[in-house]
Amino acid sequence: MGVDDHRDIVKAANQVTVSIQAKVFHLPFPNSWLNYYNVVAICNGLICLTDAYFNIHIWNPSIQEYITIPPHFTTGKSDAVFGFGFHDGINEYKVIRIVSPCQKKSELSLGFQSHVSVYTLGTNSWRILPDCLYGMKYFYDPSVLVYGALHWLASTTLGSNLIVSFDMKDEFFQEIPLPKGINSYHYHAPSVKLSGMGGYLSLSYSVHNYNVHIWQMKEYGVAESWTLQHVIGQTEVPGSFSWLFLVGAVNDGEIILTKSLREIILYNPKTNSVRNLYDSQILLADAYTYVGSLVSPKAIDGRRNVIDTKEVAM
Repeated sequence: MGVDDHRDIVKAANQVTVSIQAKVFHLPFPNSWLNYYNVVAICNGLICLTDAYFNIHIWNPSIQEYITIPPHFTTGKSDAVFGFGFHDGINEYKVIRIVSPCQKKSELSLGFQSHVSVYTLGTNSWRILPDCLYGMKYFYDPSVLVYGALHWLASTTLGSNLIVSFDMKDEFFQEIPLPKGINSYHYHAPSVKLSGMGGYLSLSYSVHNYNVHIWQMKEYGVAESWTLQHVIGQTEVPGSFSWLFLVGAVNDGEIILTKSLREIILYNPKTNSVRNLYDSQILLADAYTYVGSLVSPKAIDGRRNVIDTKEVAM
């Protein structure tokens, strides 16, 4: 697939007016109680997932097409965190794998030594990069792509909490400070998460499960630009609920929240109104924002020469 072909498809997808609806996608991969899948990231209509055996799947549910990337193994007990994204400047999709070996407390004084490898779609091989000196906080949280870099919550050996970014073009890590209003309690809460809400690096957390605080970095890389953008709670969302967790933002600043393990709602901060998006008959482990596209994972990875250009109804 040519550079212009891919960019035209992505550009066209980004110009479509999105109708907001909740939908359940059924995975096309083999499933059993011995296996499970985690969402690594969603980028240009492609969903990147890993399974229990560290296989990586790049799936476009809009055109029902996927590829599987074999795992890159390391020896010894370890935890792995993944990232996935696209860099427009180099027209490449990359999968990042960061492995943190399980260390004894006596070894932590030597520092984290997380092993890093990169798979660029279309190359059919993994590359090993220099180790990074961070331990990623939540191994099952999706990576966040903004400003050409992937982001994760992380910690240092000394216990400092921060955000770590990985530049998708030049392949280096750097630290990004947390908002000054975030303390250790907020950072270690199960509900804390990063997102790319509104195109900004964003951080959200729930306080006592009854309201959501949403921070945005208005000037990328500048600590002083962190702004508490929204506090959404009982006043904004009437009725009883178990908790409020941020899912993402769509269209003109509307915010998607989970209100319980079964209910997803849409909050409009401009009109201070709420409407129900989805009531599930089963318990929801998580929810994600998704915009469909015609991007073919097989074409990107060189497994097919023909681009499927038929329209997709979303």
